[in-house]
Amino acid sequence: MKKLNLLVLLAVVLSAVSLVSVTIADVTDHWGTIDQSGEVLRVPWTTSTVVGLWTTCTSRVSGFVREEVYTYSCYLTKDGDHVSASSLGVSQGFVIVSTAFTAFAVLVGGAHLLVFSSKTLVLVAATILSILSVVSSSISLAAFQFSFKTVFAPSWSFYVCTASLGCKVLAAVTYIATTLKACSKPNAVRNEHETSGKPIGDDEAKIGEKKSIEDGK
Repeated sequence: MKKLNLLVLLAVVLSAVSLVSVTIADVTDHWGTIDQSGEVLRVPWTTSTVVGLWTTCTSRVSGFVREEVYTYSCYLTKDGDHVSASSLGVSQGFVIVSTAFTAFAVLVGGAHLLVFSSKTLVLVAATILSILSVVSSSISLAAFQFSFKTVFAPSWSFYVCTASLGCKVLAAVTYIATTLKACSKPNAVRNEHETSGKPIGDDEAKIGEKKSIEDGK
């Protein structure tokens, strides 16, 4: 059980690291920054709050296109073409969903360690949440790349979020391995036997037989 708890703790720490890093990247930087002629086209990016779903973006790039304001996720490229608004919307939506899944995975994993260490179902729940976090985060990054293709050079926060996805993958793998190991145990009685040292099954029968022989003497 101690080994299982250590694995769960590792998964919780990895999930927490991914959650903190992506949030720091969000509040300190923006994805897709371009500096042209002293002016900057910034792409606001919110990963940790629902505010990102209602973000109003402004593009002001002198010498490229006239100043325009686009609500939510429509931007202009160097040639004046629109970047895919729907793809960026998918990216923003799924990164928020991924953040939520990661947060719940941390909470459920922590609850398993502190309260429900004997409940395999709690561990299974944390595993499912962790997997969903990886899937949604992967969709978000893929959609973001599809939205801008090679028009925008990703800022450092993009790479932080990519590293965050790596942490989520490691956490999910750890959760899966821990869950499989926990489920491989025969039953709760066996777990009790391992933790308490009390004999069960054939051991109890042998002790009972030995006791009856001694009583007969």
